[in-house]
Amino acid sequence: MLTHYTSFFGGEGRDVGQKPEAKKTAASADGVPQPMAFLVEQSPNSQGRPHFHRVDQWQVFVRGSGTLGRHAVTAVSLHYAGAFTTYGPIVAGDEGVSYFTLRNAYDYGAQYMPDSREELLLHRQTGRREALAGPDPAMPADALAQMKHCECRAVVGPEPDGLAAWRICAPPSGITEGPSPGLGQGQSWVVLSGMLLQDGQVLPELSCLFVHPDDAALKIEAGPQGVELLCLQYPQHRKRSDASLDA
Repeated sequence: MLTHYTSFFGGEGRDVGQKPEAKKTAASADGVPQPMAFLVEQSPNSQGRPHFHRVDQWQVFVRGSGTLGRHAVTAVSLHYAGAFTTYGPIVAGDEGVSYFTLRNAYDYGAQYMPDSREELLLHRQTGRREALAGPDPAMPADALAQMKHCECRAVVGPEPDGLAAWRICAPPSGITEGPSPGLGQGQSWVVLSGMLLQDGQVLPELSCLFVHPDDAALKIEAGPQGVELLCLQYPQHRKRSDASLDA
């Protein structure tokens, strides 16, 4: 399978099967978990194996088409998998499939099944947890440019523990604010169309950023064409200790 990875921040996530001690230095800085964002471009008609990760994860399908397990995926489809939740396989269609992988903490790589079944049974502290939404294509540029008001709609949740996803649109040069990140365990954001102005920078389509749970709500300032954003919030739950990950 030919797969291309583009890292946005936090590493590429290609350290398949690595044990935690192999990558400890990348996992945190000053005790703060380091988020990850990378784009996976999977070649036509290729197939990955079912697997799980040690941390919570969102995936956003942005180009091409395929299937995730029994579910068809195209732009824009969402998939959430909680830590130690097995999912897949991801099978690419004739034109391939591209998707973001987003996490609120560093992960040491895919743990493939059934090889890693013993580890799954040893470390999983809660039941399986998945959420899916879409497909729902990004707003076309002409429709975005004609918007008059900011809009925010939930596409997943919000659940009592904070798990949620929102689609947020702002008209040209519009200003609004995102949901409070303190309601969950941080938020990954993806620019779906248009452009976002952030701290003097222009973030075009398919840009990513992360808002920590202790940060203020994201200030959203649209560029001259407007902006459509995806906000993906992680649930709150009891933190595992480093010792439990190393067991």
